[in-house]
Amino acid sequence: MTRSRQEQLGGARLQALESGLQQTHNLSEILAIQMERLLAISLPRIKQHEIDFDKGIVSRMSQIGSALRSQLSSEALTVLADHPSDTVRGWSVFAVGEDQDVKLAKRLRCARSFAADPHFGVREWAWLAVRGAVIEAPLEAMSLLQPWADDPDPNIRRFASEATRPRGVWCRHISLLRREPERGRQLLEPLMHDQSRYVEDSVANWLNDAGKDCPNWLKQTLENWSQCGASERLVRRAGRSLKLPA
Repeated sequence: MTRSRQEQLGGARLQALESGLQQTHNLSEILAIQMERLLAISLPRIKQHEIDFDKGIVSRMSQIGSALRSQLSSEALTVLADHPSDTVRGWSVFAVGEDQDVKLAKRLRCARSFAADPHFGVREWAWLAVRGAVIEAPLEAMSLLQPWADDPDPNIRRFASEATRPRGVWCRHISLLRREPERGRQLLEPLMHDQSRYVEDSVANWLNDAGKDCPNWLKQTLENWSQCGASERLVRRAGRSLKLPA
């Protein structure tokens, strides 16, 4: 969060975002919001003294999610899932997605509606909120998410890929999948011919992640996928770290 981002937004726009009245349009707006103001206005009952607002954005989202989980009822959290602010909806998915007293299967079910949210930011918070649980049990997670790869909603299909990326963005890595990316084959292969570029980009990023640690595995996988009719765009994007011929 920087003063320049806030100045670029303008006072009225930033006030609307921090009042919880509007959704953000892009990442710059997400980063410009002072979460302590949004929290004080949207949820004045929440005690803020244990939240470190100087931490990175994912840490802040996680901390606020934890505060909501400990201070609000499950019914109140359910209501927040429909809040007009995408950031507040993000807090609520962290509240349920990081609940260590709940088994992985239920946490994924709770995150599902957020994974299908119309707002791009909420969809990112959804997989980040369950990432810790996926890291702890990657094989179970991929088994549970495999039916998601066949879902009619491309946002749900994309979640299955994004939540299990070996490296990912703004998150801890999945050591098992970095060492043994072939473990993800059954989850990824149903997405090989996906018609959504949103899904295709996620699958390509998954494979590109894997190629940074296991380049020979990636080369062989891309050769096999090419023979099975995977798009040239997917193969090119997935192999970008390998510097394949254009």
